[in-house]
Amino acid sequence: MSRTVRDTSQRRENIIRLLKEKGSVQVNDLMKRFSVSGVTVRKDLQFLEKQGIATRSYGGAMLSTSTVFAIESPFEFKQQLYANDKLGVGKAASDLVVDGDSIIIDAGSTTLELAANLKSKKGITVVTNSHTIISKLALFEQVKLISLGGTFRRKSQSFFWEVRRRDLAKIIYR
Repeated sequence: MSRTVRDTSQRRENIIRLLKEKGSVQVNDLMKRFSVSGVTVRKDLQFLEKQGIATRSYGGAMLSTSTVFAIESPFEFKQQLYANDKLGVGKAASDLVVDGDSIIIDAGSTTLELAANLKSKKGITVVTNSHTIISKLALFEQVKLISLGGTFRRKSQSFFWEVRRRDLAKIIYR
């Protein structure tokens, strides 16, 4: 791979990282940061827009709202996005769980808030693939906790495993 291609790829990866961190970038800032011309930066932003990652605007670009979560971000980053909204959703979702229920909770920063609100529930069974949810629910002795193992994905703090519906039924009702 030529140095130019590698430099271009690295620069674009860094632009994506900046977009995820800040939500938007400016052409002038990127020119200074990477010591490249405005033409080069605009080509990078045009490429990222074609990929659906960014939406160009006058003088820069912003992270495309349709793909904010399509690019897998580290769990810690996702946890900070819309944190207050996630608290409300977690509380509202936990209100739907009644004592004795069996529920499946997928990995996610919003579903972690659901798990945090299950402390007062009695005799519930939770099946999850989430390392962070397992850690949270391990503190609640009244919750029967079933972990779906598999291959660990560090960015999402979850385990990936192909589970069929009938396999899940066997796990929950054993």
